Amino acid sequence: MGTPNSKEFQGTHGPYLTARQAATFCGYSYDHFRHLITEYDIPRCGPAKNRFSQLDLDTWMQNPIQFKIRAFTNRKRLKKLEV
Repeated sequence: MGTPNSKEFQGTHGPYLTARQAATFCGYSYDHFRHLITEYDIPRCGPAKNRFSQLDLDTWMQNPIQFKIRAFTNRKRLKKLEV
């Protein structure tokens, strides 16, 4: 298996980056990028889903709203059940 910059990882959406490389590519610290990927549904690639496509990262940086994870607003309140 090659490095993320090798031809092996470069497909139609490649090249593919690890989270640390993706953070650097986007201009964020690794910790801040980890926080952002919990708020945004950025597609992950690879068998372990631990790679990010540069094309997807470019698209996300141009229009992050389309990747935003929507909060649940219609939650029903649970009622206490008395037995």
